[in-house]
Amino acid sequence: MELEEENAVKIASCLKEDTESFKLNLWLIELLTTEVMVKKPLYWKELFIKCEVPVLEPNDDMCLRLLNENGMFNHREEIEDFSKRVEKQYSLEKKMNEMVDNLKEIKLGISKYKTTYVL
Repeated sequence: MELEEENAVKIASCLKEDTESFKLNLWLIELLTTEVMVKKPLYWKELFIKCEVPVLEPNDDMCLRLLNENGMFNHREEIEDFSKRVEKQYSLEKKMNEMVDNLKEIKLGISKYKTTYVL
């Protein structure tokens, strides 16, 4: 019974250590999975160039291990700055598109009023 408890404690300890270790990677996951990075894959190339790492093609095979092997974890500040910049840019672009869409809906009409016309 004691052996089973010791094994359970070891497994729980290893799981806790692995979880804590993984938490150190969350910043990169959060920054690279934003809406702009998903919808605008061209930004990936710009980011890789900015971080001076080999340019990878964003696809379903890209994983944390591959990003780590290419040195992405060593560029936290650059990635954070880049992410903020492109998020702002994307937000402005979305607002502009929304405004253009709203303007498309505006219809002007001319009505006759006495001896003149009203817009």
